[in-house]
Amino acid sequence: MNDVLDITQNVAKFAFRDQGRWDELRELFHPDASISVTWYSGSIEGFIERSAKMAAASGSTTSKH
Repeated sequence: MNDVLDITQNVAKFAFRDQGRWDELRELFHPDASISVTWYSGSIEGFIERSAKMAAASGSTTSKH
């Protein structure tokens, strides 16, 4: 049951991206992690950088869906 709770908490913390909490989002992943979503495939660092740029381009400190 602890594993389920840990996984659930990590999934919920992915919302840090939508809140512009880049350092906290980064802490959820191993430094060498990769990610693949509809608009990006590559390193987690690149994903965070692109997410932050998209948020800044929208005039917001947070990401929009």
